[in-house]
Amino acid sequence: GMMEREKFYFHVCTDGNFLPWMFRDEEDFIIGVNRIAICTLSFRIRLLAYSLMDNHVHFILNGTHQECKKFIVKYKVLTSKWINQKYKIPQYLNRIPTTIKKISDTEALMESIAYVDRNSIMAGFKGLPTSYPWGSAKYIYDFEVNDNVSYRKIKDLTFRKQRIFTHSHCNIPEDWIIDSNNMIMPHQFIDRNLVIKLFSSPARYIYFISKKVEGKIDLELKDGERTFIPDKDLRVIVQDICFELYKTRELRRLDINSRINLAKQIRRRYSSSTKQIARMVHLHAETLKGFV
Repeated sequence: GMMEREKFYFHVCTDGNFLPWMFRDEEDFIIGVNRIAICTLSFRIRLLAYSLMDNHVHFILNGTHQECKKFIVKYKVLTSKWINQKYKIPQYLNRIPTTIKKISDTEALMESIAYVDRNSIMAGFKGLPTSYPWGSAKYIYDFEVNDNVSYRKIKDLTFRKQRIFTHSHCNIPEDWIIDSNNMIMPHQFIDRNLVIKLFSSPARYIYFISKKVEGKIDLELKDGERTFIPDKDLRVIVQDICFELYKTRELRRLDINSRINLAKQIRRRYSSSTKQIARMVHLHAETLKGFV
């Protein structure tokens, strides 16, 4: 429908209570930042803010709902691949719940950016948000090419090294600069002009990141059910899966085991929330607890 094609602002994040870690060391974070560049270039999307925390991620994106979904799915897939390669844990992020919450107005957009940029200090980071290395705050206003750091352009790398950056079939502009740790400098993929225009002055940005916005936004994120697909669309899909497996479109005819099997399929294919799956298969969320 129209909603699918219209561009809006969205707060996209993964559940911070779901996994003990997503990034374990500095290398994981650096690759995590580079992965944002890859995902941003892969879809027609504008990135306004991000924060990579040790066990979850936040993004503020401008695009269609569909593009935002593709963005976070790709981010999770590439992260999973990396974790499997490095730590030998397959499909680590497969079941992590994701929220895509539409942002209602300009004030809410500024608060959401502030929320993402404040995430590090809420999690106990000892500096200001603008010095947190794995978030966007550092790069919005005062990014300077630092004289003590040696930068290179992607095109100056050996061919083999370039392949590491372009491993996901996405061409990173070759005049983009990376630092001595091979991190792509984020001011190149954050839409800084958009953010600077939005806040209209550094003072106003500081005002917003000083406001305690957590209570309000945490509530909104909780309300924004962790689902990618609206119930009415998913219901049709579920009937199809039901027919494919049991040759009937009437779920109520199925016994509990068949419904639980159906629930697993929905989780695997669409990473829906347990609540939503429970609604789809007419079972209590409690019943599904151990299965999906």
